[in-house]
Amino acid sequence: MKTYVIDQNVMRKPMLAALIAAEPDSSFIVPDVSLLEMSKSQNWEGTMRPSLAAFADANDRIYVSLSIGEALKRESRVLKAITAQELITDELTLFGRSLIKELSSDSPAMSMDSIRANFSQAFAHWQTSDLNATSAKARVTELARLFKTGLKKEVIKALRKHSHPQYRLALIAAQAEQFVLDHILPKEVAPVDAHKFLSHQPMTFRYTALLSRHALDWAVEGGLDALPADRELNHLLDIEYALTASYFDDLVTEDSGARTAYSDLKEILAMSPDTVATVMKCTLQEILADHEF
Repeated sequence: MKTYVIDQNVMRKPMLAALIAAEPDSSFIVPDVSLLEMSKSQNWEGTMRPSLAAFADANDRIYVSLSIGEALKRESRVLKAITAQELITDELTLFGRSLIKELSSDSPAMSMDSIRANFSQAFAHWQTSDLNATSAKARVTELARLFKTGLKKEVIKALRKHSHPQYRLALIAAQAEQFVLDHILPKEVAPVDAHKFLSHQPMTFRYTALLSRHALDWAVEGGLDALPADRELNHLLDIEYALTASYFDDLVTEDSGARTAYSDLKEILAMSPDTVATVMKCTLQEILADHEF
């Protein structure tokens, strides 16, 4: 029995229907980001109906997770790591199940009516926030610039060669933790409380790690400037699937970017602080030694 997070890109694929049928005791998470992706255009109903159809015969095994933004706000308010159980709310799940039922039958369309009544206002808000591609690319561009200016050129060269995969992950973990301490947590939070919070691997750290990973890869490999903003936005949405899946058993996706982000995050979460520090120190010495003349 497993709990899977489902990427929107597999919802219409036979593989998902086969998985649902093959594992009658497993549960399936429809993350908030998948509903957002289905709402990128005014034709949300035409997108949702075929996308959610595979869940119709397993409606009691479907759960809907909080948006990443809401989960981060909850952590910020109480300085406590959100749990997998807290990511799933009865309200969102009941709404999601009702929506699936309405889209697959002639049942009363209360959830559909709710979306129709609020879609225009929500869509306008998303265009300036969650779906603002220009703003999203600008944020990543700035993070990539900071990485590129903050890392030694020898380190950039070593990362470009993919010769130190554990160092790359340790660097991401260390940078993410420091960024949370310096820029995300309120200044009045005592250091002991901040480190206790981070020791529980909160979503705040996980999300920062994934963003750091993404920005670091752009800094090392280059090419971000030429990438259309809407494609970069898609990369960032992939990160949200990986982030949600890190709380459950697996991510079902056909997107290689989402899959590798998920795998990297799981490895980062498995690294102890001592391992991160040791890998950082030893590998950096090795990298710099290789470039001595």
